[in-house]
Amino acid sequence: MTADTVHSEDDGFARVLRGVLSALLLGVTLVYLPSLSDYSTPKSVLFLILTSVLAAGLLTRMVLQGEVYVVDTPVYYTILAFLAINFISLFQSYNIYQGLQTLLVYLFQFVLMVATFHVVTCRKHVVQVLIVLVTTGSVVALIGLLQHNGIYHFHHPWNIPVATIGNTNFVAEYYNVVFPLSVTMLVITRNGWAKIAALMAVFLMTCHLIVLGSRGGWLGAVVIGAVFGGAALLRQVENRRRVFDSVVVLAFVVVLASPVLTVFASAVPTAQGKSLGDLIGRYWEGVVSRSEDALRIQDDSSRQRVLLWEDTLRMVLDRPFVGVGVGNFEVNIAHYLSGESLAVKSRMEEEADKAFMIFRAHNEYLETWSETGIVGLVIFLFLIGQILRACGRLVSGYFRGHHDELAVGLCAAVAATLVHACFSANFQNPASAVHFWVVVGLIWAIDLNREGRDRVGLLNTGNDPFSFAVMAASGAVVVLMMIYGAMTWLGSSRLMDGRKTYIKKSYPEAIQQLDAAASLLPPRPFAAHELIGKSWYNVEAWDRAVPAFEKSLTYHPHNPGVHYFLGRSLLKQDQNEQALEPMERAVALAPFKVEYLEGYGAALSRTGNLPAALRIFEKALSLDPNSVETLHLMGGSYRKLGRHAKAREVYERALLLEPGDAEVLNSLAVVEVEAENFERAIDIFGELYEAHDDRPDFGLNLAVSYFSAGDSVRAVEVSQAVKAAHPDFEDVNPFLKQVLGVE
Repeated sequence: MTADTVHSEDDGFARVLRGVLSALLLGVTLVYLPSLSDYSTPKSVLFLILTSVLAAGLLTRMVLQGEVYVVDTPVYYTILAFLAINFISLFQSYNIYQGLQTLLVYLFQFVLMVATFHVVTCRKHVVQVLIVLVTTGSVVALIGLLQHNGIYHFHHPWNIPVATIGNTNFVAEYYNVVFPLSVTMLVITRNGWAKIAALMAVFLMTCHLIVLGSRGGWLGAVVIGAVFGGAALLRQVENRRRVFDSVVVLAFVVVLASPVLTVFASAVPTAQGKSLGDLIGRYWEGVVSRSEDALRIQDDSSRQRVLLWEDTLRMVLDRPFVGVGVGNFEVNIAHYLSGESLAVKSRMEEEADKAFMIFRAHNEYLETWSETGIVGLVIFLFLIGQILRACGRLVSGYFRGHHDELAVGLCAAVAATLVHACFSANFQNPASAVHFWVVVGLIWAIDLNREGRDRVGLLNTGNDPFSFAVMAASGAVVVLMMIYGAMTWLGSSRLMDGRKTYIKKSYPEAIQQLDAAASLLPPRPFAAHELIGKSWYNVEAWDRAVPAFEKSLTYHPHNPGVHYFLGRSLLKQDQNEQALEPMERAVALAPFKVEYLEGYGAALSRTGNLPAALRIFEKALSLDPNSVETLHLMGGSYRKLGRHAKAREVYERALLLEPGDAEVLNSLAVVEVEAENFERAIDIFGELYEAHDDRPDFGLNLAVSYFSAGDSVRAVEVSQAVKAAHPDFEDVNPFLKQVLGVE
C-alpha cells in the first residue's frame, strides 16, 4: 500500500465500521471512572463490547454482499493454533473462570486485528486511524503533564502522571505504540497546520515520557529511535548516497547548535528560580541514575523482576509442556517464590506500608510459556515471527522507495512493544494491547494487498433464512457481550463500594455489598470472597467467615492472607487441629510475615507441640525483636511447659516494650500464681481490675489468687463484688460454689 488502494470496495457500511474502530481506540484510551480504582475494567469491558460490534458489523456487511470470506493467509492457522493450545491449558487451571476470561480477551484481540485489516483498505484510512491515535495520545500526555505539575489531579490523590491509563508502566507501554506513530504523522503530513499539530503531539508526549520516570518508556524511545535512524541510514545505503557525509554534517550541526540551545534553555523560566535547562538536567540525571540501577540490578524494583523471572522459570520447569493454564499465572506464582524473592517483596511492602500481590511475570514470553507450556510459547513466537516478517517486507519496500515513513513508524511501534514486553505486560494492559493489535492489523492491511491475494470463501449468502440467522447470531454475540460487560462492570463497582465500606469498618453493610459483587462477575472474585470472610471475622461470626475464606481459596489457592485468616477463624472456634494446615500454608507462602508466624505458633502451642511453637516464635522475633504479641505468645508456651522463670523473663521483656499492657500483665500474674508467688500475683491482678473494672475476668483472677493463697474470705468478697458489678458474667458462679463448698 503506497498512495494506491489496496481494496477498491468502500461504502457507507465500511465507513460506519471505521467509526466504530475509532470509537474503540478513543474509548479504551480515555475512559476512566473515578468510582473504580481499577482502571482496566471499564477499558476491557468497552473493548469487548465495541470489538463485538465491529466484528458483527463486518460479518453482516459480508452477508449482505453475498459471501463471507477471509483473506488467504497462514496467519489464521497460527491464531487458531494459539487459541486451541490456550483452551487445552484450561484443563490444568486452578481458576478456570479466570482462564476463560483471559482466553476471551485473546480471542477478541485477534478478532480486532482481523477486522482492522478488513475495514482499513487504503492509505487514507490508515492515516485516519493514525489521526485518532495521535489525538488521543496528545490528550493522555496533556492530562499526565497537568497531573505531574499539580494543576489538575484527575481524581488521583498524588502528582503521578498516569493520565487515564492508571499506571506509569502502562502509560509507557501505550506510548510504545502511539509515540512512533506521532513521529510518523509529523514526517508524512504535508499540511502546515497538521504538521504543527503533530509537532505539538510529539512535544507533549516527549515531555510526558520524560517526567513519567518509567525505564520501559525510555527503552521504548531508544528502540523507536533506533528503528527510525537505522531505516533512514539503510535507505541511504540502498540508494547509494553518501552516508558518512550525512552523518558528519548532522554531527557538526548538533555540535554548533548545542551552545545556542543551552543558552536558550537557561533563559526559559519554568518555576521560581528555575529554568528549562535546570529541569532538563534534573530529569536527565534521574534517567541516568535509574537506568544504571536497572543495569546493575541495584534497586529493589529491578532485583524483584530478575528474581521473579527465576521463579517463573521454576514454575515452567515444574510444568514445561502444558503450563499452569491460561490466565492462571497469578494464582500459581506465589507457590514458586524463592526466599530471596519473598525477602525483597517483604521489604517493598514494608516501605509502601501495604501488601503486594504478584499478578504478572514482567515478561510476556515467560508468562506465556508458564501458562501454556512449550507448545504455546512456540506457537506464540511463530506468530510474532509472522508479524516481524510482514514488518520486514514493509521496511524492505521503504528501502526501495515503495513505501514512505508510514511503514517505518508502524514497524517501530511493533519493535518497541516486542522489546518492552521482555520486561512488562504489554499484551495484557488494555490500552497498549488494543493499540498493538490494531497496528498489526494496519501492517497486514498494507502487506497483504488483498487485490493480489486469493479469498477463501467460507459461506455463500443470500436472502435465505440461514443468512438472516447468521446476522442474528452475530447480533446475539453483541448482546451477550453487553450483558457480560455490564455484569463485570457492576461487579467491579460493587466490589469497590464494599472495599470502601470495609475500610470504614461498617462490616454488615460491607457484607451486603460484597455479596452483591460476588453474585456478578467482578474481575477477581477471590478478592470479594476474601473481604466477605474478613467482614464476618471482624463481627466475630467465625463460623460464617470460614466458608467465605474457603470459597476465596478455590479461586486463588496460594493467597497467604486468606490461609492466615482461615486459620485464625478456626482458632477462634477452638478448632485447633484444623487450623494447623492453613496456618502452615500461610507461613510457607509468606515466611517473613510476623503475624503469620505468630498465628502458626499459636496453633502449634494449642495442639501441644510446644517446642515447635517456640521455634516459630524465635523466628518471628528474629524478624521483629520488638513484637509484644510474639513475646506474649512465647511466654504462654513457656508457661505451658512449666518453665515459669523463662515465661516471667519473656513477659517482663514485653512489658519493657509496652508498659501497662493488660493482657501481658494478666499472663504474668497467672505465672506468679502457678509459681506460688501469690503476693505479687494479687498486686498485679488488683491493679489490673482497678484500672479495668470493665473486665470481670481480671476480678475473677484476683479472687482465684486470694483463694490459692489461702484467703477464702477475701476470695468470696472479691467474687461477690464482681458478680454484683457484672451480673451477666457467668464464670464467677462455679468459683463461688467451689469456695463456699456449695454443690
